Amino acid sequence: MRDSNERQLVATRHLLDPDNQDSPLFRLVTGVQAQIALVLDSVGRLAEQVAVNKAAVDATTAAMERSAIKGLAFEDTVVQAVTRLAATWGDVTDGVGRVGGATGGNVGDVVVELAANDTGGRSGRYVLECKDQRHTLGATLGELRRAAANREASAAIAVFAHADESPVPGPFAVFDDLAIIVYDKDDLDEAALHLACSWARWVVRRHRAGEDAALEAGLIHSLLADARRALDRVANIRRAHSAAARKIKEAAGQVDDLSSELSAALDKVDHAFRAPST
Repeated sequence: MRDSNERQLVATRHLLDPDNQDSPLFRLVTGVQAQIALVLDSVGRLAEQVAVNKAAVDATTAAMERSAIKGLAFEDTVVQAVTRLAATWGDVTDGVGRVGGATGGNVGDVVVELAANDTGGRSGRYVLECKDQRHTLGATLGELRRAAANREASAAIAVFAHADESPVPGPFAVFDDLAIIVYDKDDLDEAALHLACSWARWVVRRHRAGEDAALEAGLIHSLLADARRALDRVANIRRAHSAAARKIKEAAGQVDDLSSELSAALDKVDHAFRAPST
């Protein structure tokens, strides 16, 4: 019986020896290792593919940011908004960003022709230049002057897609017959754009209308000044509200953390009460 038990023990060890090529355990371990190797190889290839895809997406996004496609998308948004605003005055809007102008270039994206009864029967227009990238003040004003000349316009407006791209603080700034505004493409609040188009109409009418319109022009100038002050106040309030919202969000996160700490402390108190006394 002892010899039989020893032979049985030797046989069992032989079967369970992972280094014995004839044992089932060796075949099982070898198969598992092979499967793990296949899985790791597949995971590695998947990780490489994900990295390649991410690099391609990042490169495409960067190219879009640098290309004219981004600007064209914003330009179409501005054309639609200006068309709605201009229609209320009977003006005609034309998206001409892809069409050559009087000086042969394409500068000047949107042209608005005023209704004839507002210009004494004479032709009068203003132009908008859409910007979805950061520009300096000098470069922006220079481009507006070229846009006005190219589109034969009496006033020119630079429309920036974001406040951090605009070279001026605030949503609306005037430089003689040139203006710079922010029409945030992520918000699309038309207040600044509406004010800018009203201002441009006033400039065009001042250039084209006769002397009998001087009193009306002065009244419009006063009203526009009031609207600019109101727009500035709205912008300031929105900035303050955004800052307050960020602080509230931060405070909410801290409250959640403190609430978790409080719950943990109360759990410890409950546990201490339930613990048997010694």
